[in-house]
Amino acid sequence: NGKLAYIYRKNRQDWENMINEIKNILNLYKPICYVETNGPGNPVFNFLSKGCSAKLVPIFHHQSNKQNNIENLILSCNEKRISLPSKELFDTIFNEFSTFSFEYNKKSRTIKYCAMEGFHDDTVISIALANQSLMENKNKGKLRIL
Repeated sequence: NGKLAYIYRKNRQDWENMINEIKNILNLYKPICYVETNGPGNPVFNFLSKGCSAKLVPIFHHQSNKQNNIENLILSCNEKRISLPSKELFDTIFNEFSTFSFEYNKKSRTIKYCAMEGFHDDTVISIALANQSLMENKNKGKLRIL
């Protein structure tokens, strides 16, 4: 229904523990889970796929589909199809959305969405993937977004 139901965010932790915690959450909710597979995400997808009862969908983000995902997220936010936690509940979302921007390349006439220099965009990308899942699976029964 477009409401963020669960947030798991940890860093500087042991990878094995984080993967096991994520698997436990996925096995509990059994969502359709989109997992970014480029860069460090590919091993995460491989580890999660072992012993996980959720449906995992590998997503290889490149600039063109990332742009599409971000623009769909902007549209979903503007049309209030999704709702996000307040700053008081989860300030990381607020902080990352306020430092998320774009770069326009005059030569190629393309837009690149990214965090401003020195900031992170992991939460923004995660929400964009959850929004993609919502858009692609809205007619497939009960959908739970993690």
